[in-house]
Amino acid sequence: MIHDEQDARALFPRGLFQPENTFRFAADALLLARFALSETPRERTLADLGTGCGIIALTLLLDGPYSHAMGVDIDRTLTDAAMTNALRLGLADRFSATTLDLADTRATLPAESVDLVVSNPPYRRANQGRHAATAQR
Repeated sequence: MIHDEQDARALFPRGLFQPENTFRFAADALLLARFALSETPRERTLADLGTGCGIIALTLLLDGPYSHAMGVDIDRTLTDAAMTNALRLGLADRFSATTLDLADTRATLPAESVDLVVSNPPYRRANQGRHAATAQR
């Protein structure tokens, strides 16, 4: 059980809140975050498209030179989870999550409004691989 910010940071990423029956992050999200850290040390703000529980953006805020991150996801349950995780990690003042379809991001995320954009989209072809147990996953 996570009791405070110190516990949350010590357990990261294992202690992240992921709502039941929603998408679960995997090692590829952490690898993407590490790659972004190694390739973009000068960036200060970032957007994480399809943020889920916030794993990539929160990793970058914890370990990088970033001042602010915005997570965007179509699923309100997941953006709420991302905000819960940011709060637990003491990053709520540097992280915001917006529930939005990526097709509608222009109004919320104008061109050149952030220094870095990351995304970890599905990389399997449709109808291949193991199917998710629920529609949210």
